[in-house]
Amino acid sequence: MKQPQKICERVYLVGGPELTDGRDCCVYLVDGGNELALVDAGFGFSCRAILEKIRKLGLDPSVLYYMVATHGHIDHIGGQLTHGNTGL
Repeated sequence: MKQPQKICERVYLVGGPELTDGRDCCVYLVDGGNELALVDAGFGFSCRAILEKIRKLGLDPSVLYYMVATHGHIDHIGGQLTHGNTGL
């Protein structure tokens, strides 16, 4: 799989059709320093891959405290339940 991509300072693409699963929307990580946030969570089947992308950036998924959905389509919110089950 491809590597995560830096979009701008402290914003990374960590999931999406070509990064994780063809059913995922684009999943962005925002690095707030001591806390991380996901903008959209993908379809739900690639949560482990998204967490691995976060680790590849040298960041700690245990400080992923926020998930923001841009809208309620399953490819944007399906991963919220799965990410929640990983202890995040």
